[in-house]
Formats: sequence, structure tokens, C-alpha cells
Amino acid sequence: MTMEKDALNRLADAAQSIHVPLGEMELDLFGRYHDELITWNASMNLTALKSSLDIVVKHFIDSLTVIPFLPGSQIRLLDVGTGAGFPGIPLKIALKPLTVYLLESSRKKISFLRQVVRLLSLEETVTLHGRAEQISLESTYKNAFDAVISRATFRLSSWMEVGSPFLKCHGLLIAMKGSKVKEEMEEANSASERSGLSLAGYHSLRLPLTGDIRNLLIYEKIRE
Repeated sequence: MTMEKDALNRLADAAQSIHVPLGEMELDLFGRYHDELITWNASMNLTALKSSLDIVVKHFIDSLTVIPFLPGSQIRLLDVGTGAGFPGIPLKIALKPLTVYLLESSRKKISFLRQVVRLLSLEETVTLHGRAEQISLESTYKNAFDAVISRATFRLSSWMEVGSPFLKCHGLLIAMKGSKVKEEMEEANSASERSGLSLAGYHSLRLPLTGDIRNLLIYEKIRE
């Protein structure tokens, strides 16, 4: 299934509306990523979303909402529990200078990610197979990243404890959440203290086209 021109146009318009302009090269990469996702999804469960519009809005655009809040474009970013590559691959497509690490515990999903990285010739994009709790103990990855991100994979308190060891001092831990985050934020207060994190930003927004609410929670690592 090839991504239709209408879906690509919607992607371009929606990205523009969140101040992330996409050129022809980026749109071509998103189209090829979409097609590979659909092909692999026919034989393995990468995503429950089937239509091009759902993939455009709830995967591609949702991933790109983070860009205005990253601490720069030439940074090392770790995407924990990336699954089929969200948000890491869309961020890399839109921000070529990023160095992106994609961490995933599923061997099948890692195979898909490696294929996408090869197919799209994504330089400075590394796939890591394993559990975050184990990878964070390796000296190569401990305190090594400017930003660590996860998209609704963990409850906030758990995410702080999993993500914080990867961060440099003053690096950013980013949690991408749906509409109900207040309770998670309250229960995460003690975890943030233990993890050396301080709330640096809380941004609520609506996705283009669907109006779905997204909340981006950003914590700065203020001590190791």
C-alpha cells in the first residue's frame, strides 16, 4: 500500500500548523516509512492503526509535536520503548542533525527498525535491542544523552526512574501523554526527587485534524 498524495499533503499541512515545515525530501522519507510500516504490519503487530490518516496524525504528527521543545537539533536523543519507531524516526526525518538511538526490547520490532534505518539511509541512527533497565547500566549509555523520550510507554513515576540514568546533567526527560496526566504528575513527585529531576515544562496541545489532546511533560536533570 503506497501512501497517497492526499495523505502526504495532509501531513505537510498538519506539520506546518505545528511549525515543523517538511520539504519534498522529508515527505518522501515519510511516505517510504509509511509504506514499510503497512507492509510489515500485515504480518506482525506493529501498530493497531490501519488507515493512512490515522498513521499521519496519531503517529507522525504526534511525534513531531516535540520538536519545539527539544534542547536543539544537534543533540543525542534516546527513544525508549520506541516500538515501530515513534517518536524517534519521525524526529530524525524532520531534524536531520539529530543523533537518535532507538531502544526496543522486542526482537521483531528491532528487525523492522533496522530495515527502516537502512531503507531511508538514516545516518546517525542507532538501534538498541534490550531492556532499558539493563542498557542504562552500560557505561556507553549512562549519563550520555541530552534528551530521553518515551511516548506513553510508562507511568510517569516509572519513566523517571527508567529514563533518568541515561541523561547528562541538565539533560531533558520528556514524557508524551494523553489527556489525563494530573494524577500521574502528583504521584511522581517523590520519584522526581529521587531521580534528580525538576519540572521544566508542561505543554498541553491539540493534534491537527483530530483535535485529540496531548500533554508534553519535560523534566530537567538537575543532579546525578
